[in-house]
Amino acid sequence: MSSGVLQAALAYAMWGLFPLYFQLVSAVAPLEIVLHRALWSLAFVLLLLAVLRRWAWLRDIARSPRTVGIFASSALLLSANWLVYVWAVNNGRVVESSLGYFITPLVNVLLGYFVLRERPRRAQWWALAIAAAGVLWLTLSTGSLPWVGLVLAASFGIYGLLRKTAPLGALEGLALETLLLAPLAAGLLAWRASHGGSALGGGDAALLGLLALAGPLTALPLLLFAAGARRLPMTTLGVLQYIGPTIQFALGVWLFHEPFAGARLAGFMLIWAALLIYTAEGWMSMRRQALREIPPHWQNREPASAEPAMHKVVVERQIEIARPIEVVRRQFVDMEHHCTGNVHPGLEVANLRPAGQGCTFTGRRRVLGLLQEDEIEVTSLPDGNSTLRSVAGTNAGLLITQMFEATGPQSTLVSIKVEMPVAGAMKLLRPLVQAGLARDTENALRQDKADLEQRYMLPA
Repeated sequence: MSSGVLQAALAYAMWGLFPLYFQLVSAVAPLEIVLHRALWSLAFVLLLLAVLRRWAWLRDIARSPRTVGIFASSALLLSANWLVYVWAVNNGRVVESSLGYFITPLVNVLLGYFVLRERPRRAQWWALAIAAAGVLWLTLSTGSLPWVGLVLAASFGIYGLLRKTAPLGALEGLALETLLLAPLAAGLLAWRASHGGSALGGGDAALLGLLALAGPLTALPLLLFAAGARRLPMTTLGVLQYIGPTIQFALGVWLFHEPFAGARLAGFMLIWAALLIYTAEGWMSMRRQALREIPPHWQNREPASAEPAMHKVVVERQIEIARPIEVVRRQFVDMEHHCTGNVHPGLEVANLRPAGQGCTFTGRRRVLGLLQEDEIEVTSLPDGNSTLRSVAGTNAGLLITQMFEATGPQSTLVSIKVEMPVAGAMKLLRPLVQAGLARDTENALRQDKADLEQRYMLPA
């Protein structure tokens, strides 16, 4: 199992086990639990930022009222989501809360359609229709709308949409959200304590210790998820995301003995069928994209070498980045930034030196525990595109072509073509080599996208 899968799975498992924690503090009112969670999360995240010395983002935030406004909105949505979830767990509605996180991916499709004008594919429409039928069935058969699940799905979906457009990473974003919530949380806790309705006035040290645990329990899965997501393709994350609600569902049915049979089972089966269609369609769509024909950008280009195509593996990927084209072009060849900023955690950049229209460097990484070392030439081409070529080392002959197309004033489509020569017995393992190369390319593009949209600035 890869480290990325382990990190993401552990994050989702921790989220799925949250009902156990909230049961331990069920003597405290749900609102007060949320207030403590905001304050202790802030304390823990600030401690992490101090250890990591990551404060530069505060200066940029202070000059961006729009960003503060986005995070104020996301903080309110996050606190509302927390409050409804805690209330549901402590009022015997764990199964219904799991419903909310099961259908969140489908809510994201709807938000993409109505807000981002993203057109769902036919199978996604079918998944949405079947899920809606499941919710309608639950409403008619039980006599009440499953509002807990719908509120959790809607609030988390809109929260994710806001965070998608926000220029901060997971840790910094949580720090700003809890910082904005802190004055309100502290004020409400003080008011409750002065009126004798707070756990702070009870003197129960064990209970206060459990409430303080909300800080690390909130931040740690978020950090694990962020680390895992950088190493995994979206198809893998799309499957792993169901770990959390599945654990919640199991806890609700088998540990907390919430009623689940008959009509309720039928409603959930419709929703699970919708999720199966949605997940399978997403996987097949990614496979089709991976096997698509050579894009028009390369149809008229001369081949990089005279070696027959059967003796090399070719992988092509694209990603859209919400930064201007000049910024994106510069970052992709700015190897000094890649070195100091640790953009690709598994790659060590050393011996960096200028050369011609670019630079050369020594790249080192470990694959299956074995060290791979290459001398890489980076070249900026007259048309604004660029190449990276291994001129010596483990992967000598490897060629990466980077092409950039402006899709708007603040967005750029990046197209990557990776050509790796294979020889001898490796020709028999071409499918495995191609799969590994595709995974590494996707991970690298996601890491560059995260770096560009959260940190990178053009050098002065």
